[in-house]
Amino acid sequence: MRSGYWLGIVAAAFVAGWATGRGGHRESGKETAEVPVRERAALQRDERGKSAAQWAEELRGRDNDGLKSFGREIPRAELGPAIEKWIASHGVGGLGNEGRARLRILLGDWAERDFEGVRNWADGLGDPVIREMALTALAAALAEKDPERAFECLAANGEFHQDLMGHHSLYELMRKLSADAIAEGPEAFAALWSRLPVGKSSMETASGFDVSLGDDVDFVAYADALRKIREMGRHPIYPGGVMKEWAKRDAEAATEYVLEAGLSGRVHYEWWELGQVIEQERGLREVGGWTVEMLRRVPEERRAEFFLNAGMLGAPERVLGADQEYYQPGEKEALARDMLQGAAKRGWWEWGKILEAVEPERRMEVLLQVRGAESVGDLQSYLEGQGYAAERIEEVIAVVRRPKE
Repeated sequence: MRSGYWLGIVAAAFVAGWATGRGGHRESGKETAEVPVRERAALQRDERGKSAAQWAEELRGRDNDGLKSFGREIPRAELGPAIEKWIASHGVGGLGNEGRARLRILLGDWAERDFEGVRNWADGLGDPVIREMALTALAAALAEKDPERAFECLAANGEFHQDLMGHHSLYELMRKLSADAIAEGPEAFAALWSRLPVGKSSMETASGFDVSLGDDVDFVAYADALRKIREMGRHPIYPGGVMKEWAKRDAEAATEYVLEAGLSGRVHYEWWELGQVIEQERGLREVGGWTVEMLRRVPEERRAEFFLNAGMLGAPERVLGADQEYYQPGEKEALARDMLQGAAKRGWWEWGKILEAVEPERRMEVLLQVRGAESVGDLQSYLEGQGYAAERIEEVIAVVRRPKE
């Protein structure tokens, strides 16, 4: 907290109290950022009587070329509140790409003059969404010239509400820092990403980037490091590409890793990256055959578990959509059964999507082999949509709910 800024608030509150006859009280131990925005805007005035809200309104009307000079026109005590008011004025939708670019200009210029001041202001904002906007914009502004301070701002954010899509400079920042860490080894790489906070459980990470690896690489160590990073939670941006590079150099070793790791934990990204390389090298038609062949190497009694860990239930066509010539007799139906068994364990909506990939006359036969279903709402909806009588639906649900032997 900056003493000059706090004294300005106290003085303004004192004057406002005498002028209106309604003096206010504030606890001296409170951080400036905890004062509500509308109260701060009403209290804070520069020597000409211009409020933070007025400065924010003027800011809206300035073009990007004039933002730096305008930011320097605003008295230091008013700069933070004016920017905060301007951010808040954009409402629920947030700043958008253009607004984020303008914020980077403002905060970047402020950082050149007083990094500690702008960092403390951003870190002390009371609204967590506005605070995140400010810290990520400050990080983006510093990314090229001062990557360590930029990462420090990201690390200070805490739990992210949104991913970093749209912040190209932050992608490049994490790419550069990852390359530096990789030069030191997989432990340093994992340590770097462990410092970047994850997002809320509702946050969807839209995209990431592929890391660059050297010629002499311990792929197992880096694949393990990436899995540990992903186990931390959903980062606002994610690193990848290790499995792609490994598959290009040694597809058999990469495949063996995924098959083994998928029996003990999540391998969503690994599975998809591996499949991407196979598709690029062999063509889309061959991917189905390769998938079926690979799944024969998974113990039958553990295939449902593997389907879950590899995130394959969301795209059953990758398993059940291969040309018929790739399947041995009864193999497609067995794979469908195991996919349904995985869906039964999690209660996911893929019931219908999986059944649709099976020949109509075989669907009920396959479905009735499932056991231990924990949630059947989606299955019931699917069967109702297929026109099954209520009595028959009850019979089917009773069967799939039986404990797995």
